[in-house]
Amino acid sequence: MSDHDTDRARLLTLAKLFDLRTFIGSLFCIFGVAVTIAGITASDEAIARASDLNVSLYSGLAMIVTGIGFICWMLAQPPILPAEDTTMERPDEHH
Repeated sequence: MSDHDTDRARLLTLAKLFDLRTFIGSLFCIFGVAVTIAGITASDEAIARASDLNVSLYSGLAMIVTGIGFICWMLAQPPILPAEDTTMERPDEHH
């Protein structure tokens, strides 16, 4: 693997890491785990106040599924790096 290929692979890894879908998916998963734990440890009294529905448990699980969905979406359609010969110029720049 040449240095050029290594640089492109590193850039693609950074693009995936800083992709908005990765960030949103990670946050959904982290908060989903916290809310799920709160739902698992919820008292019977708290569940009874919510019409006998463990809202924290179900919403936490939904958040985890949503987060995994965002991460899978990023992996299925990764960010595309511009071609090497493409210059990154603003459209209003004139030479």
